[in-house]
Amino acid sequence: MKIAKLALAAAALTTTAAVAPTVATAQKAAAVTAGATVYGNDGAEIGTVESIDGETAILVVDGMKAPVPAAAFGTGEQGATLNATKAQIVGMLQAAQQQAMAKRDAALVVGAEAVTAKNAPLGTVLEIEGDNVIIARGGDETKKITLLREHFAAAPDGSLMALMTNAQIDAAMASAAPAADTTARIVDYMRDNGILMGRTGLNRNVLKIRTPMPFSRDNVDQLMSVLDERLSSLA
Repeated sequence: MKIAKLALAAAALTTTAAVAPTVATAQKAAAVTAGATVYGNDGAEIGTVESIDGETAILVVDGMKAPVPAAAFGTGEQGATLNATKAQIVGMLQAAQQQAMAKRDAALVVGAEAVTAKNAPLGTVLEIEGDNVIIARGGDETKKITLLREHFAAAPDGSLMALMTNAQIDAAMASAAPAADTTARIVDYMRDNGILMGRTGLNRNVLKIRTPMPFSRDNVDQLMSVLDERLSSLA
């Protein structure tokens, strides 16, 4: 779920009443709770409160998350309310999201030095291939990691920041370690079913097959059928 960072101050929400003057009376402050459905000043549902952290509530609207001051919520006949319509809030979220993405893309360039979510050094951007970002961890090109474009944001000073800590990145890398043992089991299974394959790659986790010259469509069908059968059993 994408997080659109938007400071929806109570004053900003009150200002929207001028745009949508359907509010009959001023809202009473409400003690909003996690899981509550929130309605707009037009009576239509806006979204759901995901969590409360001190004086800030995380409101989920159409898959986007927005931090909203708890004091901005009112109460109505249906439950928790905000002095705005869903369309207005979605518009603000989308605009903020687009601005954040534009700032991120401006910071995400080859040679940029990235920091983690805790402002610790992460590394240098070596390559950008579509949405794949290759980072030299600590500037060491022998320690490359690949993250996605969506894993980054622009820090307040405009520099490049990953939305993860070093510990979270290390944990993700460990869980995605090369499956050499699984590859070996696949090779054994294929051999037992009449197909000779091998392993290659630095971590011995890449399947390899050297087909004979007479390799017919029936041979291809057999290969794919047996391989699909084995991979399905591992899922």
